[in-house]
Amino acid sequence: LNGDQQQQLCDGLVVLLSKEYHSSQRTTYPNVIQALLHSLCVCASANSNNPVSLPVELIKYLGKSFNAWHVAIHLLETIANSASVPMERDPFPDLACRPAETLAELYQLMSEEDLQYAQWAHDARTDYTRCGLALAQFGMWQRAQEVFYAAMTQGARGSADT
Repeated sequence: LNGDQQQQLCDGLVVLLSKEYHSSQRTTYPNVIQALLHSLCVCASANSNNPVSLPVELIKYLGKSFNAWHVAIHLLETIANSASVPMERDPFPDLACRPAETLAELYQLMSEEDLQYAQWAHDARTDYTRCGLALAQFGMWQRAQEVFYAAMTQGARGSADT
């Protein structure tokens, strides 16, 4: 499908996936939402250059509400990987709607702390942040706070490149 056709299809899918009548199937397995999300995953895998452009908030909601965690995570990973551009040209300026942040939230909700820290480290801009996240991941809270404080101090001075 070309770009316009894909956008029309996605617009229709957003309307379909956000209908209230799907809520009666929340506890059933399999359900329509799981089947549709799985189909989108297959399409996204087949066309990795141009993934499905559903709102990340909708994917997160559907994954949580309809027990489609792994399918939603796969979709968000596909979207996040395709949107990996330098932070200066970030297409998701609002952190709440960035695919990577939404993906980290789903990891947290599934108690996948290692994957959550890995996602945060992948998005980190400085070595200080990556080091602090690694220390926090291994429970070295005091040392992590010191590293984060050093990063903030460096950032306040304007030399946050390191």
